[in-house]
Amino acid sequence: MHLFCVFVRVFVRDIEQTVERLQAERIESIKAGGLSALVCGTVVLVGAIANTVLATRWNALTVFSLNWSIGLHLAHAMLAGLLFGVTYRYVVRQGENPHLSAGAVLAFALVRGLAQLETGWTLHGNPTLLLLLGGESALMLAIAAGVLNVALSRKAIQPFV
Repeated sequence: MHLFCVFVRVFVRDIEQTVERLQAERIESIKAGGLSALVCGTVVLVGAIANTVLATRWNALTVFSLNWSIGLHLAHAMLAGLLFGVTYRYVVRQGENPHLSAGAVLAFALVRGLAQLETGWTLHGNPTLLLLLGGESALMLAIAAGVLNVALSRKAIQPFV
């Protein structure tokens, strides 16, 4: 009976340690996602402000200018940033592989940019949107990846173990 009690204590302690480790990992993932969402939202907002000024000279930029739909565009960018941040932390967990990090940025940028392109093309029929939407997504996520790399290297966000 004594051996059984020891086994149960060890088993329970292992479960408690596992739960603590998982909670710590979730917190770090939330931090990475939140930071990435903040960066992506900032990039889109700064771009919208700049495009509002430039839209008077180039009509293709009116899609990105400040108007009622910028809230939806900003929410979409922040959601993509949140998902990117959480995923990016897992992708770069095994050392410095530039192909993995660049591939993650490109994959997210393509998915986001092509989805926006499909909607934009249907609504506006403007071929310039391909470059603008894809470029915005790539720039936004590349900046988010850079900020996440800095945060990971400075241990502000712990890498995934």
